[in-house]
Amino acid sequence: MRGRKKKPLSLVRMEGNPGKRKLPSEKQEIKPTPEIPLCPDFLDDDAKKEWEYITPQLYRLGLLTGLDKAALAGYCQSYSWYNKFVKMEKYIEADKCLNRIKQLCAEFGMTASSRARMSVDGMKKEEDDMEKVLSVVK
Repeated sequence: MRGRKKKPLSLVRMEGNPGKRKLPSEKQEIKPTPEIPLCPDFLDDDAKKEWEYITPQLYRLGLLTGLDKAALAGYCQSYSWYNKFVKMEKYIEADKCLNRIKQLCAEFGMTASSRARMSVDGMKKEEDDMEKVLSVVK
């Protein structure tokens, strides 16, 4: 398949569909059940910490399912290796890891440019868990 990769519909909706193209209906959309997959045992400790940090955030945005486990594991392990290579001053290896991180971040909408394109209008109107917690704290 040639051309740009299609974005997940959840990202398109967050961005507000600026091209005004017809989107598939909810019934037509292949939509795996949102879930936080179990962290793979083979990840090193720093990668597991990143897993624990990033998975709740992706889940809350509706961008994480069980099918994403391998790609997310690749992101977390690359993140861990990047940090290790930078500390060891092995910048060529670190640069390779950073490129992999950027590729995988784009898959999950975790880049600054993808966040800048997102809008609240395109998101589900439900109040998110963090807002509920904050309203109780106030």
